[in-house]
Amino acid sequence: MKIFAMLIAVAATLGPVNEASAQQDQPFCLQSADGALTCHFQTPVQCQDALKTGPARTGTCGPNPKTKP
Repeated sequence: MKIFAMLIAVAATLGPVNEASAQQDQPFCLQSADGALTCHFQTPVQCQDALKTGPARTGTCGPNPKTKP
């Protein structure tokens, strides 16, 4: 029974990691001033809105270099 409980805990932990990874595969990215990419935007407008309202408010929006057009 302990093994089953451990497997459930591991599966619950890995679920959000896969979802977060999938979010990074969206077509548009916000690149912060320090070079970090956040690629979870479907449209350039979403990226620009995040840039205007985000905590850093600096950076650029552009196509995700890891996805093909």
